[in-house]
Amino acid sequence: AIRVGFKYALDKDYDQVITIDADGQHIPNDIPKLLNGLRKGFDIVIGACPQRANMAKKVCWWLFRKFSGLKINDFTSGFRAYSKSAFSKFSTYNGANLEYQDVGVLIMAKKFGLKIGEVPVEMKSRTWGKSKVFPSLKSILRYFLITFTIIMVKGR
Repeated sequence: AIRVGFKYALDKDYDQVITIDADGQHIPNDIPKLLNGLRKGFDIVIGACPQRANMAKKVCWWLFRKFSGLKINDFTSGFRAYSKSAFSKFSTYNGANLEYQDVGVLIMAKKFGLKIGEVPVEMKSRTWGKSKVFPSLKSILRYFLITFTIIMVKGR
């Protein structure tokens, strides 16, 4: 779905794309913070809220930083802004694992030489659904193994 959105934005000649999760956590009033990050020269800006992380997320994020070389505090935030140069690369790149768009896209962005930044945002408790990544130890291990594979194959 995210690649289709990127292709649509490219076809319509948009300059930026904002992604936002459908679970009600992200506050649309923070979108100007993301856009301001793009104006400062970043290709991807993450709306980061690291204080929302439980211990499992903190451990996974630390491991992702260690193995990927990315200096990101909130890997799993889907609240992001993409510049045209960023989303145009992802709209046509067939090798990106966009099912796991949070870390997979960031690893590919690093490989493409895109600049990634973060801005602090607030997040609310989910109003709909539950985490697909962190609901159980089994899902955390599955997510970590897939992400670690992406890092090893595409990231370094």
